[in-house]
Amino acid sequence: MGLSIEGDDAVDASSHVLIPGVRNRHMHASSVLIRGAPSGGGLDAWVRNWLWRFEETLSRKEAYYGALYSMCQMARAGITYFEEMHFHESDVMDACADIGLRASLSEAIMDRQEWDDPLATLDTTMELARKARSSSIVDVKMGIVSIRMTSGELIDACVGAVNDHPDLFSGYHVHLNEVSLDAQISKEEYGALPAEVFHEKGVLGQSTTLAHCVHMHQREIELLASTKSTAVACIGSNLRLHSGTPPIQAMLQAGVPVGMGIDSPAINDGYDLLSDVRIIGLIYGLDPHVLIPLLCGGRGLEEGMDADITFINKAALFPWKDIATTVSYGANTGCIDHVMVAGRFIVWDKRVTTVDEERVARKAGAVAEKVWSRLECPD
Repeated sequence: MGLSIEGDDAVDASSHVLIPGVRNRHMHASSVLIRGAPSGGGLDAWVRNWLWRFEETLSRKEAYYGALYSMCQMARAGITYFEEMHFHESDVMDACADIGLRASLSEAIMDRQEWDDPLATLDTTMELARKARSSSIVDVKMGIVSIRMTSGELIDACVGAVNDHPDLFSGYHVHLNEVSLDAQISKEEYGALPAEVFHEKGVLGQSTTLAHCVHMHQREIELLASTKSTAVACIGSNLRLHSGTPPIQAMLQAGVPVGMGIDSPAINDGYDLLSDVRIIGLIYGLDPHVLIPLLCGGRGLEEGMDADITFINKAALFPWKDIATTVSYGANTGCIDHVMVAGRFIVWDKRVTTVDEERVARKAGAVAEKVWSRLECPD
């Protein structure tokens, strides 16, 4: 399924502005199933009261339909690629294949959760990475949850697995300094800041994604810059949980690659990174020509590039005196008509072409009801 463009086929895009596909650099796709859970008390309260209770009993079917629903919404929001860290990622990979969305998937490796049996292990991660070798749109990164939730011994084991199997992993995906407690605990346990610990252990690098990066010390910013590790601003979710805002200006000035992420759609409340980039622009006063690379990964539309393209309806926003300003401050999901991934339209005229959206919504709604029955009526 999907509308493919081949050979001499042409699409009249004169009524649209085209930008490179939007890149969501940090995501927990299936957690949309608990959207609406109260967020008072900050990150740790929300995680303990809702997220962990959801994750502890998450089934493969719930992971698949929650993720597939999220992918439909991401596609309609102009997102052509996302980086995911969660559980049952093999089923998430199946959902990627069904809808045709590019992804880098990570199992959430940790050993300090509040339940006995981890849902993600090095074994499940290795299985996922081997499965991804047959995919043209999905790769796998080693997912280390955070300095607080993953012991030093397990971090070392993760690094060892990547070093032993460089053909299976495209990099690392880590939560870094989402709250100030991360640095406090890191200094107590290691005598060093979180980024210093990850650098010493060999995690930082050009293929490493570091989500949140809110409470950053100058030394850590310098390490990210020198290693070309990517910091991902999750502005919507961090504001919602009152976690703070990342030092985006300081990181950009230091030469740190910066991207954007939704984080959990349960706490970001949606999938609209175009609206989130406007929030970043308003908070930091950044030049619109700086904002677009945050959204699209610094890529352009030129011959030889991947045909991952987001089509924005010109009539929804005018005049188009400056495209970067208009897109950065005026665009939102409602402006997007078509989305192409790898030369195939997965969204046409605001409708997903590769899966039955109504069926996906029904299935996701059914599993969400089961999830909420467990959360509201625990044994």
